Amino acid sequence: MRKTIANYLLERLRGGRELFLISGDLGFHNFDEIRREFPTNFINIGVAEQLMVSVATGMALWGKEIYCYSILPFISFRDYEQIRMACYNKAPIRLIGTGVGYDYDLSGATHHGLEDAQAMTAIPGLVVLSPCDRKETRLLMERIEEINEPVFIRTSRSCEDMLYDESAYGQLEVGKAAHIRKGSDILIVTTGIVTKIALEVAEMLKSSVGRSCDVLNMHTLKPFDMETVGGLAKGKKLVVTIEENNGWLEKLVSTACNATGVHVLAFKLPDEYVEVVGKRDWMLEKAGLTTKSICDRINRTL
Repeated sequence: MRKTIANYLLERLRGGRELFLISGDLGFHNFDEIRREFPTNFINIGVAEQLMVSVATGMALWGKEIYCYSILPFISFRDYEQIRMACYNKAPIRLIGTGVGYDYDLSGATHHGLEDAQAMTAIPGLVVLSPCDRKETRLLMERIEEINEPVFIRTSRSCEDMLYDESAYGQLEVGKAAHIRKGSDILIVTTGIVTKIALEVAEMLKSSVGRSCDVLNMHTLKPFDMETVGGLAKGKKLVVTIEENNGWLEKLVSTACNATGVHVLAFKLPDEYVEVVGKRDWMLEKAGLTTKSICDRINRTL
Protein backbone atom coordinates (compact mmCIF):
# COMPACT_ATOMS: atom_id res chain seq x y z
CA MET A 1 0.00 0.00 0.00
CA ARG A 2 2.82 2.42 0.86
CA LYS A 3 4.46 1.89 -2.52
CA THR A 4 1.10 2.29 -4.27
CA ILE A 5 0.63 5.67 -2.59
CA ALA A 6 4.22 6.71 -3.35
CA ASN A 7 3.79 5.82 -7.04
CA TYR A 8 0.49 7.67 -7.18
CA LEU A 9 1.99 10.87 -5.74
CA LEU A 10 5.02 10.57 -8.04
CA GLU A 11 2.73 10.29 -11.08
CA ARG A 12 0.85 13.40 -10.02
CA LEU A 13 4.07 15.35 -9.50
CA ARG A 14 5.42 14.26 -12.90
CA GLY A 15 2.12 15.41 -14.38
CA GLY A 16 2.66 18.92 -13.05
CA ARG A 17 0.57 18.66 -9.87
CA GLU A 18 1.76 20.96 -7.08
CA LEU A 19 1.55 18.76 -4.00
CA PHE A 20 3.72 18.27 -0.92
CA LEU A 21 4.57 15.17 1.11
CA ILE A 22 5.65 15.67 4.73
CA SER A 23 7.27 12.76 6.55
CA GLY A 24 7.85 12.29 10.26
CA ASP A 25 11.38 10.98 9.59
CA LEU A 26 10.05 7.82 7.92
CA GLY A 27 9.39 6.20 4.55
CA PHE A 28 12.59 7.12 2.77
CA HIS A 29 12.88 3.89 0.78
CA ASN A 30 9.31 4.24 -0.51
CA PHE A 31 9.70 7.92 -1.34
CA ASP A 32 13.26 7.88 -2.78
CA GLU A 33 12.13 8.77 -6.30
CA ILE A 34 10.02 11.68 -5.04
CA ARG A 35 12.93 12.98 -2.97
CA ARG A 36 15.30 12.68 -5.91
CA GLU A 37 13.10 14.16 -8.65
CA PHE A 38 11.11 16.68 -6.57
CA PRO A 39 13.27 17.58 -3.55
CA THR A 40 11.31 20.75 -2.75
CA ASN A 41 8.04 18.78 -2.60
CA PHE A 42 9.27 16.33 0.05
CA ILE A 43 9.71 17.65 3.58
CA ASN A 44 11.31 15.57 6.32
CA ILE A 45 9.97 17.33 9.39
CA GLY A 46 11.88 14.99 11.73
CA VAL A 47 10.51 13.15 14.75
CA ALA A 48 7.99 15.96 15.32
CA GLU A 49 4.50 14.79 14.44
CA GLN A 50 2.80 17.74 16.15
CA LEU A 51 4.84 20.15 14.05
CA MET A 52 4.19 18.07 10.94
CA VAL A 53 0.41 18.43 11.21
CA SER A 54 0.64 22.10 12.23
CA VAL A 55 2.79 22.91 9.18
CA ALA A 56 0.50 20.83 6.95
CA THR A 57 -2.57 22.63 8.27
CA GLY A 58 -1.09 26.04 7.57
CA MET A 59 -0.03 25.06 4.06
CA ALA A 60 -3.43 23.49 3.32
CA LEU A 61 -5.23 26.64 4.45
CA TRP A 62 -3.05 28.55 1.98
CA GLY A 63 -4.36 26.32 -0.81
CA LYS A 64 -1.60 23.72 -0.99
CA GLU A 65 -2.25 19.99 -1.48
CA ILE A 66 -0.63 18.27 1.51
CA TYR A 67 0.02 14.65 2.49
CA CYS A 68 1.51 13.60 5.85
CA TYR A 69 3.08 10.19 6.45
CA SER A 70 4.06 8.22 9.56
CA ILE A 71 3.54 4.93 11.40
CA LEU A 72 -0.12 4.50 12.35
CA PRO A 73 0.00 4.99 16.15
CA PHE A 74 2.43 7.91 15.79
CA ILE A 75 0.32 9.87 13.32
CA SER A 76 -2.82 9.03 15.28
CA PHE A 77 -1.82 9.97 18.81
CA ARG A 78 1.37 12.03 19.01
CA ASP A 79 -0.41 14.84 17.15
CA TYR A 80 -4.05 14.22 18.11
CA GLU A 81 -4.68 17.79 19.29
CA GLN A 82 -3.20 19.19 16.07
CA ILE A 83 -5.43 16.92 13.97
CA ARG A 84 -8.45 18.17 15.91
CA MET A 85 -7.45 21.78 15.13
CA ALA A 86 -6.95 20.92 11.44
CA CYS A 87 -10.48 19.53 11.36
CA TYR A 88 -11.81 22.52 13.30
CA ASN A 89 -10.34 24.77 10.61
CA LYS A 90 -11.50 22.41 7.82
CA ALA A 91 -7.96 22.18 6.45
CA PRO A 92 -8.00 19.49 3.69
CA ILE A 93 -4.86 17.64 4.80
CA ARG A 94 -4.35 13.98 3.93
CA LEU A 95 -2.93 11.87 6.80
CA ILE A 96 -1.40 8.51 5.85
CA GLY A 97 -0.76 6.04 8.67
CA THR A 98 0.94 2.73 7.97
CA GLY A 99 0.90 -0.39 10.12
CA VAL A 100 -2.65 -1.56 10.89
CA GLY A 101 -3.09 -4.08 13.69
CA TYR A 102 0.00 -6.23 14.15
CA ASP A 103 1.72 -5.04 10.96
CA TYR A 104 4.77 -3.91 12.92
CA ASP A 105 4.70 -7.22 14.73
CA LEU A 106 8.17 -7.53 16.26
CA SER A 107 8.36 -3.81 17.09
CA GLY A 108 5.96 -4.38 19.97
CA ALA A 109 2.93 -2.66 21.43
CA THR A 110 4.23 0.89 20.83
CA HIS A 111 4.00 0.25 17.07
CA HIS A 112 0.79 -1.79 16.91
CA GLY A 113 -2.33 -0.14 15.47
CA LEU A 114 -5.14 -1.26 17.77
CA GLU A 115 -7.19 1.81 18.62
CA ASP A 116 -6.61 4.39 15.89
CA ALA A 117 -9.99 3.75 14.23
CA GLN A 118 -11.87 4.66 17.41
CA ALA A 119 -9.78 7.78 17.96
CA MET A 120 -9.89 9.09 14.39
CA THR A 121 -13.58 8.47 13.78
CA ALA A 122 -14.32 10.41 16.98
CA ILE A 123 -12.98 13.64 15.46
CA PRO A 124 -15.73 15.71 13.77
CA GLY A 125 -15.18 16.41 10.09
CA LEU A 126 -12.50 13.77 9.48
CA VAL A 127 -13.02 11.18 6.72
CA VAL A 128 -11.46 7.83 7.72
CA LEU A 129 -10.50 5.29 5.04
CA SER A 130 -9.28 1.70 5.41
CA PRO A 131 -8.42 0.11 2.02
CA CYS A 132 -8.04 -3.66 1.66
CA ASP A 133 -5.60 -4.00 -1.27
CA ARG A 134 -3.42 -2.08 -3.71
CA LYS A 135 -6.16 -1.53 -6.28
CA GLU A 136 -8.54 -0.10 -3.69
CA THR A 137 -5.77 2.08 -2.25
CA ARG A 138 -5.12 3.59 -5.67
CA LEU A 139 -8.81 4.25 -6.31
CA LEU A 140 -9.34 5.85 -2.90
CA MET A 141 -6.37 8.15 -3.52
CA GLU A 142 -8.10 9.27 -6.71
CA ARG A 143 -11.45 9.74 -4.97
CA ILE A 144 -10.09 11.94 -2.17
CA GLU A 145 -8.86 14.47 -4.70
CA GLU A 146 -12.53 15.44 -4.94
CA ILE A 147 -12.93 15.79 -1.14
CA ASN A 148 -12.24 19.24 0.27
CA GLU A 149 -11.96 18.12 3.91
CA PRO A 150 -9.39 16.33 6.12
CA VAL A 151 -8.81 12.65 5.36
CA PHE A 152 -7.11 9.89 7.39
CA ILE A 153 -5.98 6.73 5.55
CA ARG A 154 -5.11 3.50 7.40
CA THR A 155 -2.65 1.45 5.33
CA SER A 156 -0.66 -1.76 5.62
CA ARG A 157 2.99 -2.50 5.01
CA SER A 158 1.97 -5.27 2.60
CA CYS A 159 -1.20 -6.48 0.91
CA GLU A 160 -2.68 -8.21 -2.12
CA ASP A 161 -2.92 -6.58 -5.56
CA MET A 162 -6.67 -7.21 -5.97
CA LEU A 163 -9.00 -9.11 -3.64
CA TYR A 164 -12.34 -9.00 -5.42
CA ASP A 165 -13.97 -8.82 -8.82
CA GLU A 166 -12.76 -6.12 -11.21
CA SER A 167 -16.27 -4.82 -11.86
CA ALA A 168 -16.84 -4.03 -8.17
CA TYR A 169 -13.89 -1.63 -8.07
CA GLY A 170 -15.60 0.57 -10.63
CA GLN A 171 -18.46 1.14 -8.17
CA LEU A 172 -16.13 2.27 -5.37
CA GLU A 173 -17.43 5.37 -3.62
CA VAL A 174 -16.23 7.03 -0.43
CA GLY A 175 -18.86 6.50 2.26
CA LYS A 176 -20.47 3.53 0.50
CA ALA A 177 -19.77 -0.09 1.47
CA ALA A 178 -18.34 -2.40 -1.22
CA HIS A 179 -20.59 -5.47 -1.60
CA ILE A 180 -17.89 -7.86 -2.80
CA ARG A 181 -19.63 -11.23 -2.40
CA LYS A 182 -23.32 -12.09 -2.34
CA GLY A 183 -25.03 -14.72 -0.20
CA SER A 184 -28.15 -15.47 1.81
CA ASP A 185 -27.27 -17.05 5.18
CA ILE A 186 -24.56 -14.96 6.85
CA LEU A 187 -23.40 -11.37 6.50
CA ILE A 188 -19.65 -10.86 6.98
CA VAL A 189 -18.56 -7.24 7.49
CA THR A 190 -14.85 -6.46 7.35
CA THR A 191 -12.33 -3.70 6.68
CA GLY A 192 -8.70 -3.31 5.66
CA ILE A 193 -6.29 -6.12 4.90
CA VAL A 194 -8.25 -8.80 6.79
CA THR A 195 -10.80 -8.57 3.96
CA LYS A 196 -8.67 -11.37 2.48
CA ILE A 197 -9.48 -13.55 5.52
CA ALA A 198 -13.18 -12.63 5.27
CA LEU A 199 -13.33 -13.84 1.66
CA GLU A 200 -11.50 -17.06 2.59
CA VAL A 201 -13.99 -17.64 5.43
CA ALA A 202 -16.93 -17.16 3.05
CA GLU A 203 -15.44 -19.65 0.59
CA MET A 204 -14.66 -22.22 3.30
CA LEU A 205 -18.15 -22.00 4.78
CA LYS A 206 -19.64 -22.47 1.32
CA SER A 207 -17.47 -25.45 0.37
CA SER A 208 -17.48 -27.23 3.72
CA VAL A 209 -21.02 -26.79 5.09
CA GLY A 210 -22.92 -25.07 2.28
CA ARG A 211 -23.43 -21.76 4.09
CA SER A 212 -23.87 -18.78 1.74
CA CYS A 213 -22.26 -15.47 2.79
CA ASP A 214 -22.64 -11.82 1.90
CA VAL A 215 -19.31 -10.00 2.33
CA LEU A 216 -19.19 -6.24 2.86
CA ASN A 217 -15.86 -4.42 2.69
CA MET A 218 -16.02 -1.18 4.69
CA HIS A 219 -13.23 0.77 3.03
CA THR A 220 -14.77 3.90 4.60
CA LEU A 221 -15.06 3.87 8.39
CA LYS A 222 -16.32 7.45 8.47
CA PRO A 223 -18.84 8.27 7.14
CA PHE A 224 -20.00 4.72 7.89
CA ASP A 225 -22.57 3.12 5.60
CA MET A 226 -25.10 2.11 8.28
CA GLU A 227 -27.90 1.77 5.72
CA THR A 228 -26.26 -0.94 3.63
CA VAL A 229 -25.09 -2.92 6.67
CA GLY A 230 -28.50 -2.78 8.33
CA GLY A 231 -30.32 -3.61 5.12
CA LEU A 232 -28.22 -6.69 4.32
CA ALA A 233 -28.40 -7.91 7.92
CA LYS A 234 -32.17 -8.34 7.75
CA GLY A 235 -33.16 -11.98 7.45
CA LYS A 236 -29.65 -13.32 8.02
CA LYS A 237 -28.93 -16.12 10.49
CA LEU A 238 -25.84 -14.32 11.76
CA VAL A 239 -23.76 -11.17 11.23
CA VAL A 240 -19.98 -11.57 11.57
CA THR A 241 -17.39 -8.81 11.91
CA ILE A 242 -13.71 -9.39 11.14
CA GLU A 243 -11.21 -6.63 11.92
CA GLU A 244 -7.54 -6.18 12.77
CA ASN A 245 -8.52 -3.67 15.45
CA ASN A 246 -9.78 -4.05 19.00
CA GLY A 247 -13.50 -3.77 18.35
CA TRP A 248 -14.51 -0.52 16.66
CA LEU A 249 -16.00 -2.21 13.59
CA GLU A 250 -18.00 -4.49 15.89
CA LYS A 251 -19.52 -1.45 17.64
CA LEU A 252 -20.46 0.26 14.36
CA VAL A 253 -22.01 -2.89 12.90
CA SER A 254 -23.88 -3.66 16.14
CA THR A 255 -25.41 -0.18 15.99
CA ALA A 256 -26.43 -0.69 12.35
CA CYS A 257 -27.99 -4.08 13.17
CA ASN A 258 -29.69 -2.97 16.38
CA ALA A 259 -33.19 -2.94 14.88
CA THR A 260 -32.80 -6.26 13.05
CA GLY A 261 -32.46 -8.51 16.10
CA VAL A 262 -29.67 -10.48 14.37
CA HIS A 263 -26.78 -11.63 16.56
CA VAL A 264 -23.37 -10.05 15.82
CA LEU A 265 -20.37 -12.35 16.26
CA ALA A 266 -17.11 -10.40 16.47
CA PHE A 267 -13.58 -11.42 15.53
CA LYS A 268 -11.04 -8.80 16.60
CA LEU A 269 -7.75 -8.22 18.36
CA PRO A 270 -7.61 -8.46 22.16
CA ASP A 271 -8.37 -5.23 24.00
CA GLU A 272 -4.90 -5.16 25.54
CA TYR A 273 -1.31 -4.24 24.80
CA VAL A 274 0.63 -7.44 24.20
CA GLU A 275 3.67 -8.34 26.26
CA VAL A 276 4.82 -11.21 24.05
CA VAL A 277 5.40 -10.59 20.35
CA GLY A 278 6.08 -12.75 17.32
CA LYS A 279 5.51 -12.62 13.58
CA ARG A 280 2.15 -11.21 12.48
CA ASP A 281 0.66 -14.56 11.39
CA TRP A 282 1.50 -16.11 14.77
CA MET A 283 -0.05 -13.18 16.62
CA LEU A 284 -3.23 -13.35 14.52
CA GLU A 285 -3.47 -17.05 15.27
CA LYS A 286 -3.17 -16.33 19.00
CA ALA A 287 -6.02 -13.80 18.60
CA GLY A 288 -8.24 -16.31 16.78
CA LEU A 289 -8.04 -14.40 13.50
CA THR A 290 -7.34 -17.27 11.12
CA THR A 291 -9.69 -18.62 8.47
CA LYS A 292 -10.14 -22.00 10.17
CA SER A 293 -10.62 -20.68 13.71
CA ILE A 294 -13.22 -18.17 12.49
CA CYS A 295 -15.12 -20.82 10.53
CA ASP A 296 -15.06 -23.23 13.47
CA ARG A 297 -16.51 -20.61 15.83
CA ILE A 298 -19.20 -19.59 13.33
CA ASN A 299 -20.28 -23.22 12.91
CA ARG A 300 -20.39 -23.70 16.69
CA THR A 301 -22.50 -20.56 17.03
CA LEU A 302 -25.01 -21.71 14.41
